[in-house]
Amino acid sequence: MANLLHGSITDSILKVYYEVYNELGAGFLEKVYQNAMYFELIARGYKGEAQKQIKNLFQKATYRRLFCRFTS
Repeated sequence: MANLLHGSITDSILKVYYEVYNELGAGFLEKVYQNAMYFELIARGYKGEAQKQIKNLFQKATYRRLFCRFTS
């Protein structure tokens, strides 16, 4: 991931994604994969909050958006 600003972090997160998916397989709800990735990233030393709510303004209306942010 040489061309990305945070290539090493991106690479680590993608590795966790594939490890979780390969272990669990297909067919689960998104929340199952999210929880597995969250706990695995925490176990690897990342800090973060799952599904943190933020306000997003679009065309003068407020929407709730969800995102998951991790830092090393």
